[in-house]
Amino acid sequence: METFPEVVMRVAWPTLRKYGYRVVRQDYRPEIFGNGFVDFRRRGVSVRIARDRSAVLVDIGVHQWLSVQWHDLTHFVNAVDPHAAFDYETTDPDTGRAIETEIQLGRVIEAMERYLVAILNGDLAILKEVKRVEKEYVDRRFGAFLAKGEDSPRR
Repeated sequence: METFPEVVMRVAWPTLRKYGYRVVRQDYRPEIFGNGFVDFRRRGVSVRIARDRSAVLVDIGVHQWLSVQWHDLTHFVNAVDPHAAFDYETTDPDTGRAIETEIQLGRVIEAMERYLVAILNGDLAILKEVKRVEKEYVDRRFGAFLAKGEDSPRR
């Protein structure tokens, strides 16, 4: 059976390599449910593909001086197309069964190529809109948990 980084390299690497990315770091923890990540980088932009509790997640990092500012892929997609229905799907709604990592990863890469070609090429003009989408998301989540009288938002 392939490890998570091996699946990432087989499914995502060909697409990211096409845009000039290289692998800069990876980690895999079989003792922690097979969680792991692979970081790709090109000048000014990083892509981190991670697996956490069977869910494939993607963050896009924008390099500024000596730091990296990470943003969730869904916020980038929603900034580019507010009507896009992209979200991380980990469970098949019809069967209730977990969606295989390879299929989740394929959907993520497909969304990146459909919505984020400019970002994959290093064009970060959309970043201001991404930050606005993130702020709306946080405001919605924070407002919802305050309305319930809870101490903190739940994921």
